[in-house]
Amino acid sequence: MSIPGSTAMCGIAGIVSLDGSPIAPHHLALMSGSIAHRGPDDEGYALVDRRLKTVSLYCGEGSCAAVRARLARFDGAAGLPPSHIGLCHRRFSIIDLSDAAHQPFMDADGRYCMVYNGEIYNYLELRDELRGCGVQFRTSSDTEVLLEAYKHWGSGCFGRLNGFWACAIYDRTSDRLILSRDRIGKKGLYWTAHGGVLYFASEIKALLAIPAIRGSCGMDVPAACLWLAHGKKNIDSSTFFENISLFPQAHTAVADAAMRPERYWSLPAKRHAEKDIAVPEASSRLRELLIDSVRLRLRSDVPVGIELSGGLDSSVIAAACAAAGRGDVAAYTVCYGPGEESEVPFASEAARHLRMPLTVLDVPKSSFWPGIRDFTWLHEEPYHSPVLMANLEMWLAMRAKGVKVSLNGAAGDECFAGYYYYFWGMQLEHALRGRWGRYVRNALGYSEQRGFARNAVYPLLYSAGRVLFDMFPQLRLPYRLKMRGDGPFRHRLLATSRMADEMVRSLMPYWMASGDRDCMGVPLEVRMPFLDYRVVEFAFRLPETYLIRDGWHKWILRKAFEHDLPEAVVWRPKKVGFPYPLAAMLRESGDITAMIVSRSSQPLVGLRRETDLCDWRALSFILWHELFIRNNTALFDAIEKAAAVRSGAREWAFPPGYASAGRARPR
Repeated sequence: MSIPGSTAMCGIAGIVSLDGSPIAPHHLALMSGSIAHRGPDDEGYALVDRRLKTVSLYCGEGSCAAVRARLARFDGAAGLPPSHIGLCHRRFSIIDLSDAAHQPFMDADGRYCMVYNGEIYNYLELRDELRGCGVQFRTSSDTEVLLEAYKHWGSGCFGRLNGFWACAIYDRTSDRLILSRDRIGKKGLYWTAHGGVLYFASEIKALLAIPAIRGSCGMDVPAACLWLAHGKKNIDSSTFFENISLFPQAHTAVADAAMRPERYWSLPAKRHAEKDIAVPEASSRLRELLIDSVRLRLRSDVPVGIELSGGLDSSVIAAACAAAGRGDVAAYTVCYGPGEESEVPFASEAARHLRMPLTVLDVPKSSFWPGIRDFTWLHEEPYHSPVLMANLEMWLAMRAKGVKVSLNGAAGDECFAGYYYYFWGMQLEHALRGRWGRYVRNALGYSEQRGFARNAVYPLLYSAGRVLFDMFPQLRLPYRLKMRGDGPFRHRLLATSRMADEMVRSLMPYWMASGDRDCMGVPLEVRMPFLDYRVVEFAFRLPETYLIRDGWHKWILRKAFEHDLPEAVVWRPKKVGFPYPLAAMLRESGDITAMIVSRSSQPLVGLRRETDLCDWRALSFILWHELFIRNNTALFDAIEKAAAVRSGAREWAFPPGYASAGRARPR
């Protein structure tokens, strides 16, 4: 049953005067235009006069007729009252398609004004709880539930929310603007202070839309070195742009000159011992949590789909869907054509077992370079692989089928130790703690690499290698750093400590940022049941021996759903995922990658061998630097021209909603 009244993934931006002088409203219009692709369904503005304590609301060019009838039109050029805070919102509707929750949203008393990007999955339960406390609601939106929750519980409300968000709430009485971001940081919130003014937005490009910021913003050298030496980004709120920061996830802050974020949530600090929770209880509880997480994320007024790769994580989400009574939800998988490794047989087996309709999307593999300028602009920072383009194209194909919401199995690896290097870290942990029985059983039965001698000795060699590579990154780099400092980042060796670090600091922030860019380039809402905070907390309290056991990664997850899925899916040894033919793509486009190197400034890297042209970490950095720092549009013209004449290449473009935001894109 569809539930009316919830907004969804959108874009927000704001300007706050720090010295009491009026802001420039046309700057708000520039910021809004740069993120128009995030919200094609509506736009709105609010201007706050802090001296008079008044809030004036406005509609935008993209607003519907009902909103335009009741609000004045925002014109950033003239005719607006002096103001000290400006807020804007771009809306992408998922559940409530009406104008009831138009933003900026004000409460009935006119005290609070909010812009909000995200979705609160448990808003129905929170609304019932608030009604029990005497709160009356004017709409059925999760927007109003979030605002009323803040009014009732203050900043403590954020610990009650199950979902994702980045929001700004202005209180006229206290004259404070509060910023908040969800626990894991699925929604971005970037900020900078310049010339006595604080700016914040869902994407960096909205900040760069301000001419003074764009003109003075250079490359952040420590962030660049960290990326080139270790492949790490978004560490401790850093970005590749000097003086532009990512607001930390799981924090709130008053938007003022001090800007001191305060944490409201943390990962569990300690794991249970096996005696604290038996395997049957752990697997049963995990299954219940995931089914409920999926149940909440199936709330939608538009078509919902599931990305089914055939691997364990996405198959578990599909099984949880069926267990929640929604086995009719359409599943989608990807085929890259003949000659490529395919997950279709495994996805088909899972879908047949669950009696779930499956559509195979034929995604071409030759479409990367024709859209490279738009894709580089979309992502704003370097990225690890063109595989992200494959994600975008899959979501575009799903959107063409009518899907606006997609569930996937992201974060199953981070929660339950799915990556191969967690095995070596877990083995080292067993050795240091004297758990030699576990060590030997893992070495004997390791599902992804047979050979007892290697599995027994390699963890120690791997650990020593990590220490050396982190101390001397030039040992593993195919290029040399040309600027001082390499931004050292020390990998944690033990699996459990590394998992915690990657969830909140070094890996998940990157996945969240890149995923948000991709899906909002469509746009399409991607929901991740494994990132329900209850699932995350439960996973990080589980005994580490339940994560990798008898040589199997994600052992407890397999046990939890072994009766819901075919044995060939649950106990499938090797992790694959959607198999994008990256190596072949780079080999076939060697002339283009050579052109990138020869026509760029290469500020930090000196590529020395032909094989280095397949190092995407360096190539993506060069592309970013040429577009955002040097504004070398001629390079991108040359790449796209070369791609257009290549055999088999096809024209590629973002959908019209994104192209309309091109006012802020360098050409």
